[in-house]
Amino acid sequence: MSFNVAAGLVLDVRSWWTDYNQSSPECFLYNAAPHKPGHRHFDRSDGDATGIEEGHDAVVAAMGTAARQCTMTRCDSAARNAYQKAIKKYVETRGQALARLDVRYGDRGLDWGRHLYGRQEDREIVNDFRRRHASGLVDIAAMRDYAPAARMLLYRPSADFLPCRRAIG
Repeated sequence: MSFNVAAGLVLDVRSWWTDYNQSSPECFLYNAAPHKPGHRHFDRSDGDATGIEEGHDAVVAAMGTAARQCTMTRCDSAARNAYQKAIKKYVETRGQALARLDVRYGDRGLDWGRHLYGRQEDREIVNDFRRRHASGLVDIAAMRDYAPAARMLLYRPSADFLPCRRAIG
């Protein structure tokens, strides 16, 4: 009898873990707390925006290299580790950039961030990430603090990848 109870608990835990991994938060936390959106004037030629764009382009290039070295059909452990690190860096950088744009510029910054991360190469990265995760090639639990944000990219439309805001009032 106790075996059946234990087996039931194992099934319940597996069911919970599957549901947890296939759910995503409404927003991601930046610096472990919601923030107030900023109101500064947004200028794309501002050093802040150009720095974000340059960082984005470097991470996208690294993702392309990692994806070419670790294909869906051929990926040794070193290439898989490199891909895992690259996708974690992509999620981390994307989250930090969008949160920074929101903290400083509010909706105008987020609009530009959506444009930046709405490019074809970003859509390809997210779609590839989803395929790899579905086939078991990516471990989002290994992303630790960025796992909730990774789940957002996996299970929500990319345009919904937004930082958590604190209620104003």
